[in-house]
Amino acid sequence: STHTDELAARVAGRAPATFLHLDAAQRGLGTASCGPDTLDRYRIAAGTHTIGAWFRTFDPATEDPAGWARSVRARA
Repeated sequence: STHTDELAARVAGRAPATFLHLDAAQRGLGTASCGPDTLDRYRIAAGTHTIGAWFRTFDPATEDPAGWARSVRARA
């Protein structure tokens, strides 16, 4: 493979794996290596950063993910 998205990730007897990469923040463009640095308002401050997430699986034959998401938003 020439790109990581072309790699087949399989666990014995299971469908291909799904990988999710989450970033707590994204720094703006520019590193001053060959041009201007990132503007101050787009820099990530030093310190500890926290990100939270939760996941739920769905059976597409019996569940409607969009309907479930609407019900969660309505309760919030």
